[in-house]
Amino acid sequence: MSALAVAMDTLVCYNVDTEWPRQSVNSPGPGQYGQGRAVAGAFRGETPVTSAMERRIAEEARSWCGTRFHHGSRIRGVGVDCVNLVVAILEAVGLIARQELPSYSPDWMLHHGREILLEGIARVADPIEPPFEVGDILTYKFGRAASHCGLYIGEGRVVHAATRDQVRCDLIATASLTRRFVAAYRLRRSG
Repeated sequence: MSALAVAMDTLVCYNVDTEWPRQSVNSPGPGQYGQGRAVAGAFRGETPVTSAMERRIAEEARSWCGTRFHHGSRIRGVGVDCVNLVVAILEAVGLIARQELPSYSPDWMLHHGREILLEGIARVADPIEPPFEVGDILTYKFGRAASHCGLYIGEGRVVHAATRDQVRCDLIATASLTRRFVAAYRLRRSG
């Protein structure tokens, strides 16, 4: 099983008691960025997307815009959820191998205070502070724990699959996102 599949297994909370040792998550907690003020301010004057990989990530992410939210799905133009969106984009640009994610309850975050999403992401990515780079994973708190993620695509924007809506390219400084921001992560590159 790949490291990302292991991380997603933890993330989706269907196998809370795994055989892997629990790892502490060294990441900022809710409100550590001053209720989003530092995050919102980090994107004023953001530099444009420049490298070939950054352009590929941004183009792939934008190609998902308008796809309806559908829990547990990953089909562009048909339906996708936030975790599957991030995985699909990273797969498409070659940063990770194809992943089959296990199923999980759509309301898992309402019943757990444990930071399952952050624990899962921390297995394959490192917590970071602003400024962000294209391809960074941004997490948000809905319910009792961080339960939503998106991919930073540059110029102060995040692509995410909004529950009961569709994949959107929103400004990170949007009030609804800024006040729910928890932490950001950068995928570990092999090699």
